[in-house]
Amino acid sequence: MLNESARSDASVEVELPELADLRSPWLTVMMTEASAYHEGWLRERPDDYGRDVRALLELGSTLRAVDYVQAQRFRALVRERALEALAAVDVLLLPTVPFTAAAVGARTVDVGAAQPGDLLTELTRFATVASATGLPALSLPCGRDDAGLPIGIQLIGRPFAEARLCQLGHAYEQATTWHDRVASLPVAVPTPSPSGSESTDA
Repeated sequence: MLNESARSDASVEVELPELADLRSPWLTVMMTEASAYHEGWLRERPDDYGRDVRALLELGSTLRAVDYVQAQRFRALVRERALEALAAVDVLLLPTVPFTAAAVGARTVDVGAAQPGDLLTELTRFATVASATGLPALSLPCGRDDAGLPIGIQLIGRPFAEARLCQLGHAYEQATTWHDRVASLPVAVPTPSPSGSESTDA
């Protein structure tokens, strides 16, 4: 966590062990509420939904009321713990995601564990914190990995403290140059084909 200023070295390490168990309650709340919102459209126009989204919405409709209530209780507990931590600091500092960009089509990612992690699970590991607690968050580039892919951090602030988040984000960008760096990517260059039309080579 950061205190006082993005330019200062003032920081405090805290533990929020509840975060390790947050994803399941967050999914329960998200899927239940999404299913309730989309109930009419899902019944009348199911083919308008992609198979993956439709599957999640249908799953949400099978969850029990007791599951939803218990998930909301846990979500409220995590929010309370986060607010207690934020009472002493300006923001919580977390990774945006625990890995850099995965290859197209990948289903698993290496996050330093004994076994590769599920891509979708790991993508939402830290994103669930702001979503579940209802607190404002801001993601910023903070470095590159060995392959030159960008690394992100997120700042999570107090309720209605979006202006403070933007101030800290701006201060950080004034002190670093990561936001100005562009990744080196292959560029598609049109080349003449034997027929005279143009083709694109990466």
